[in-house]
Amino acid sequence: MINTKASKFSPLTHTCTSQHTMNLVYAFLLFFSVAAILVHGQLNERLSSKAIFTGVDNTDPDASRVKIFRNPRNHASAIASIIANRAQSNFFLPKTLAREKLPDHFYKFASSLPTRTILKSTRKRDFFLDLTGDLNQFKEVITANYVPLSGKADDAASAFVEQIPQSLDTQSDESWALVLITIHGGDNDQIAFDISWINVLLSFDNGSVIIPEQTAYMSQGSYKVETDQLVRNADLLADLFSTIEVAEFEDELSTPEPEAPGQLLNDWLLGSDHTWESESLPLIYTNRRRQNLYPLLQLRVGL
Repeated sequence: MINTKASKFSPLTHTCTSQHTMNLVYAFLLFFSVAAILVHGQLNERLSSKAIFTGVDNTDPDASRVKIFRNPRNHASAIASIIANRAQSNFFLPKTLAREKLPDHFYKFASSLPTRTILKSTRKRDFFLDLTGDLNQFKEVITANYVPLSGKADDAASAFVEQIPQSLDTQSDESWALVLITIHGGDNDQIAFDISWINVLLSFDNGSVIIPEQTAYMSQGSYKVETDQLVRNADLLADLFSTIEVAEFEDELSTPEPEAPGQLLNDWLLGSDHTWESESLPLIYTNRRRQNLYPLLQLRVGL
């Protein structure tokens, strides 16, 4: 049986009473992550991501940037903006980067999420999935273990299964991470966030991609968005983060099919002579202008 267990683990959220204790915790987590890599094998070679929104989005499309963060009815857009900006500041760009370039950026992005202030953990689970090699069984075992923010776990399982590629770059086995990023708009404008992924080995056999028999690793982290933090720090957050709509969040953090680099990023990397208007630039370009503000603003707002 092929065993592809976790090669990296997401950082845990702790409340520490001193900087010394915090440093000890981080040192332990770093040691634990490195040990996990040594024990459980290679890093993911490829990554596919899917971002979805569920529930109700009450965001006012005409709201100013400050009001996006200050008014709870706009907080679906607010958290989508924060997540998308964190992804782009860590170059986790599923829409534009090749899948083999995404794994390292993903783990940096996941560890950069504001889990000490804006996101309050409600569920953290790391577990293993015993797979028989049957695609239906793969979906069933995800359904049995995944706890959705709302609705049916079967919907999330389908989102994972849909990310399995139709072909592999090589004829040999490849280690993949399948990522699902979810924002949910609930009653009374309460927003929840979930980031989950599965580390799984994929094989190419007789012209088709298959999931061989193995023990795969799955991680799920669910969070409640702290409304008071967004409201209280609205002015600072509006200066720190560009704002986007929920649909843009879904688009930017999802891997396209078929895989192809985005034209705008591709032109930029190739040194295109085209002059882009400021308002038409994606977040990564507009944020580049204020990236020197990040350390100070993050310190002040506690992100």
